[in-house]
Amino acid sequence: MKKIVKSKVVTELVRFVNINIIKPVSHSGITDFDYSLVFTIQKNETETIKKLNDSFEQVIRLNSQFWGNKFDKERIEFLIDGDKLSNYEYFKNTYYLKLSSRVKPELVDKDINRILDLNELYDGCFGRVSMTLYPFKIEEEFGITCELNNIQKLKEGEKLSQQKI
Repeated sequence: MKKIVKSKVVTELVRFVNINIIKPVSHSGITDFDYSLVFTIQKNETETIKKLNDSFEQVIRLNSQFWGNKFDKERIEFLIDGDKLSNYEYFKNTYYLKLSSRVKPELVDKDINRILDLNELYDGCFGRVSMTLYPFKIEEEFGITCELNNIQKLKEGEKLSQQKI
């Protein structure tokens, strides 16, 4: 079997929405525990959107043998349209993406100093995210997953409510 090809991406400025980096939690009853982050990208932030879409396309193209001819990229909603979440004002005119990792991400400030006080990162602040995209295949389910690598806080923002999506 051909080796899986991954693609690493570092975003430009994004807004952190659902941050879970203090301790790993189980999602949807799955037994694996993960750290996670949801971030939003303004729809006019074309540089980050292009980087993400190019990385997504590259993973599909370079891993076509991994899935065989069963993969249908049209079934995957990669960057999710935030306008579909009418209950959340801060998702309007954005795309969002959820990342997770079994390994705790590195956390740094704008000067690349480690953030030791985890309260410095909160839902609503802004920064950059490093992530890795790669294909997965579980039985008959195929797709691309986004793994959280590192988080860089760049600036403060209005704190958001604790409702999780």
